[in-house]
Amino acid sequence: MSDGSEALPGAESDAPQPDDLLYEAWGVIANASGWLEDTEWRAAAERWRDKWHATLSAERHATAIEDLTEAIRLTVEYIGIDTLPAIEGWSWYDALLKYAPEKAAVLAAITHILPPSGGRA
Repeated sequence: MSDGSEALPGAESDAPQPDDLLYEAWGVIANASGWLEDTEWRAAAERWRDKWHATLSAERHATAIEDLTEAIRLTVEYIGIDTLPAIEGWSWYDALLKYAPEKAAVLAAITHILPPSGGRA
């Protein structure tokens, strides 16, 4: 017989994670009135933010980078490489070069086989 203290199946995935709560807290802090003023409160909030960012897990960063760079790649493939060619200086391509060079290389290779008119080879 259960005393009710056991977690329900699936409850763990639905429970807020500490990082999620910190993101929400930062949203409240950053959007508080007075943020644009140079105050001790703002300086303290920025110090807290910087320390918090320094503690975020490398695994979470890697997962976020993978998710975002995959979204960029899929978007470029959907829109079309002729509309969004892989050219340095375009923010999406520069982000891929920095965080997912293997994905950038594939899209760059596709861009360079297109004829100058933008049509498919």
